[in-house]
Amino acid sequence: MVNRNIKGIGLLELVLALAIIGVMLVSATRYFSVVNRSHRLEQAIEMVSAIKAAGERWKVAKDNYSTLSKMSDFVDRGFLPSIYGASGTSAIKNPWGGEVTVAKGTDSTLLDITFTKVPTEECSVFVDRIPAMGCDASSSKCSDNTAVATC
Repeated sequence: MVNRNIKGIGLLELVLALAIIGVMLVSATRYFSVVNRSHRLEQAIEMVSAIKAAGERWKVAKDNYSTLSKMSDFVDRGFLPSIYGASGTSAIKNPWGGEVTVAKGTDSTLLDITFTKVPTEECSVFVDRIPAMGCDASSSKCSDNTAVATC
């Protein structure tokens, strides 16, 4: 005689549980990707804001950017905290692993802030948000995974 009252998990229940877990993992991965992208953009925007503010302090002290040669010029004069580069440093790392550099713009009263290795899909979003910080929308651009904010 066969006993049919054996308790346990059947194959159907196991497959259903694995399918639910799979859907949850895919959803979590997509959510993490969106949040991570948003976080990198916010970090970059904060960097531009801090560098722009340092540039404004520089301009008050020096009248223009003609003598600005590297990021550490801001740090050496106390316009930016040391996390933006040690003395002599020409660039710092951006949220995408590239570099952030500063240079005088086409006019010595403008500052070009350049971000390298910005993913193409994030570059245009980044550049679109630059005018909200008071930077020049017409001069700010994105090409070849490089974003330039002119402030």
